[in-house]
Amino acid sequence: MLLPALYVWLLEPPVSRRGRLWATSRVTFTFAVWFLGGALLLEGFLRLRPDFVAGPVRVFLPAFGDYLTQGRARARFPDPVLGYRLDPDFQYFQPTTACDGDLYHLGHAFPTDWELENLDRTPSPELVLDARGFRGLSGRGDRRLLFLGDSFVDNWRYPLADNWCNRVGAALARQVVVMGVGGYGVPQEAIALHQHFSAYRPHGVLHCIFTGNDIYDAQVFTAWRASGLPLWQWEIRDSRPLERSPTLAYAAALFSPFWQRRHEERAARWKTDNLQPFRGVIGGASMTLAFHPIYLRNVAASSAEIMAQPGWPPTVAGLVACRRLCEKHGARYGLVILPSKADVYLPHILDQVDGLALLRAAEAPPYTPGHAHRFKEAVKSHRNGTAAAVAAWAKEAGVPVYDLSPAFFAAADEGKQTYLSFDTHWNDAGHRLAAETLASLLAADGW
Repeated sequence: MLLPALYVWLLEPPVSRRGRLWATSRVTFTFAVWFLGGALLLEGFLRLRPDFVAGPVRVFLPAFGDYLTQGRARARFPDPVLGYRLDPDFQYFQPTTACDGDLYHLGHAFPTDWELENLDRTPSPELVLDARGFRGLSGRGDRRLLFLGDSFVDNWRYPLADNWCNRVGAALARQVVVMGVGGYGVPQEAIALHQHFSAYRPHGVLHCIFTGNDIYDAQVFTAWRASGLPLWQWEIRDSRPLERSPTLAYAAALFSPFWQRRHEERAARWKTDNLQPFRGVIGGASMTLAFHPIYLRNVAASSAEIMAQPGWPPTVAGLVACRRLCEKHGARYGLVILPSKADVYLPHILDQVDGLALLRAAEAPPYTPGHAHRFKEAVKSHRNGTAAAVAAWAKEAGVPVYDLSPAFFAAADEGKQTYLSFDTHWNDAGHRLAAETLASLLAADGW
């Protein structure tokens, strides 16, 4: 329709003014119809195939994926009890070893092109889920250990054999069940364990507590459950229309001066701040490290402050439920403390970064020199009170605790980088260190 209309206008122009107006209106109308139709087709296609949404768009609009997918992203799909679960029998392979990192995708840090291609090298990522939606059972042995936790247990960026959990199983000659889901907090992990315990029949459960955001995730889960909404609707409750439309998001990223100016201002600020990422020397070795704001804030929290957070009571309730379930089935139950990258490295860089830059990276207002000084002193004093809070509960409950923090702290003192630069998770050195440390602790304790 558009081409014939243009033909009429260009090659056979009407002689009357009325005819010219009619032809112009027809061309305009036809163009508008085609443009809107194309936009609607693009909108529908990107909602059906959100994996085609480019990374830069997600960076301009953090947490954009959930707005597109209504809770269905890659292996995730909605669950009325857990909020979401992973798709049974899902398989995903990525034939590359360049890991661009969750901190980049979340918009917390921008690596250079060279850093993006060279710093975070991992084996070709793979995610193969069993019939229950977990990486599931593998290995050989007469006893079975179940690792329960979040993305540090899941660790889909590494083949299953290279995952630290499976390395522990190989060292102890045990079968291993990898039962981790990224983003789960302890309450969700307790529900999942109750749902699948009889299917996996473990002799022991090692509940992995991540100091970075497990308490916060429990807080979010509890707030969502109280709302009565599907999780994806709850997550977009405060979002604007622009954040819900992939087509408009592309327009914002490509054409809006506001988004470009925002990107340039943040990049310039980070370059001046020397944080997000930090580029410097730790333990005599050069490192590049980006951090998650929540994890940075937690490093400055004491154990009393951790226990005062809204996510602490549901976390304790989840731990109690897991312990009772294991006692009921005659299985051992233990806790494994997994430190965050911020716990490990932030104390080493306090004197190398500006205090106000640290507060901005942690998203911890007010951004004043006085608060910056107090924040740094709190980091030195507490180094994240989550481990101490969990250990205090475990001691009272009679649950063994295997804290991996000292091993990672010692590695940082020696200048070893055990985390990916632009991701919150371990690199291969971190997987090896976690496996070796935990296998030694478990062997000494008769697991």
